Amino acid sequence: MPVQFLSDADHARFNRFPKDVETDDLDRYFWLCDDDREEMQPLRGAHNQLGFGLQIGCLRYLGFFPDDLQQVPAVVVDYVAGQMQLSAEVLTLYSQGSSRQRQHQRQIQALLGYRRTTPLDLLSLEKWLLSRALEHDKPLLLFQMACDWLKQNQLIRIGTTRIEKIVATVRSRAQEETYALLKPLFTQTTCAALDQLLIVDAELERTRLSWLQRTPTDNNPKQILETLDKIIFLQKQGAQDWDLSQLNPNHINHLAKVGSRATNQSLQRSNEIRRYPLLLAFLKQSLYNFTDALIEMVNQRLWELYRQAKRNFEADRLRETRSQSEQLRN
Repeated sequence: MPVQFLSDADHARFNRFPKDVETDDLDRYFWLCDDDREEMQPLRGAHNQLGFGLQIGCLRYLGFFPDDLQQVPAVVVDYVAGQMQLSAEVLTLYSQGSSRQRQHQRQIQALLGYRRTTPLDLLSLEKWLLSRALEHDKPLLLFQMACDWLKQNQLIRIGTTRIEKIVATVRSRAQEETYALLKPLFTQTTCAALDQLLIVDAELERTRLSWLQRTPTDNNPKQILETLDKIIFLQKQGAQDWDLSQLNPNHINHLAKVGSRATNQSLQRSNEIRRYPLLLAFLKQSLYNFTDALIEMVNQRLWELYRQAKRNFEADRLRETRSQSEQLRN
């Protein structure tokens, strides 16, 4: 599993302000309360006061201190400066990266109840994130959830590269745990059948996987029969007897969805820890889907046949009535 899933653009995006900052967010995160003003009162110089006040809002809003306050959107700087009756231009005099700024950040941490992460905190994050990864496996979503967890626990967000590595580690562990939970189902016979799905079937002229990935689009007899063949095939594999209740339903759905889009080549390149759970969940879910589809298709087909028979009956009765009328007239 790749460790790096964030592009350079993603790293840059997560380390800066969003393009637009809503008015409600300005009022919620950048309004300076009495405690904030009291903390910055002893500071000398308008530039120090503005830099301090701005970083209070940044920590509340972002969960970390931005590297360059000059990149903070003008609407945010103006909002904070306006409360302090200062000119936003004095921010250019604020010494960034200096010992004074680091002292300001330590004061702000204490004021807002934030602290730096410890190894124990990161272990707690990994444990919490593993539970989320056992529900779904989207790396960007897990990344954002990790950022939110740090913020909710008032921990200053660590670098995006470190979070990226944590997410990759957790996703790998989630795959291993999923495989371990399902391992009793991976008998030699079942694994051989799953691998056979990726081999071109001479009769179908395609793999069984791609055959099963095709869903019915009509209720004509051909597709009804093909859907019935798929159900019979899945039943022969024993899909109806596979117990996946050890997994979170959301995780099962996610695995099945990935399996429904996976190519033969990608699955053949995957190791068995990833390949077998995907195929198992896909086949299990496919049995449910095809069964529901078959019932719906048959119902629609019967209804169409009934309406056609009713129209034919009405047409026959009308012709019979006309014939009788003509005979009476004659």
